[in-house]
Amino acid sequence: MELTSKYHPNWKNLKEYVKILMARNANQVLGNDLITPSEFVLCWTPDGAESPKQRSRDTGGTGQAISIAYDHGIPVINMKNPLWIERLEQIIGCEII
Repeated sequence: MELTSKYHPNWKNLKEYVKILMARNANQVLGNDLITPSEFVLCWTPDGAESPKQRSRDTGGTGQAISIAYDHGIPVINMKNPLWIERLEQIIGCEII
């Protein structure tokens, strides 16, 4: 919860169950122990955000995962963007289609 609170602009006003939902983003990106990072984050948001600077209201709760990943040097691939498959193939080192 402490880690996740740094990435939400209105953390103190969230209900407890919403904080728990937001906190799961940290585990999705950094593992259950918060020290085993994912190799990449694959997501879809209406705005195509892949970094904190690109976050908007349309990014929604996924923005938490995007910001956490960005701050930990984990690539974010947003499937809204037209070249997402090429970026994913580059990261995993093989063609997927």
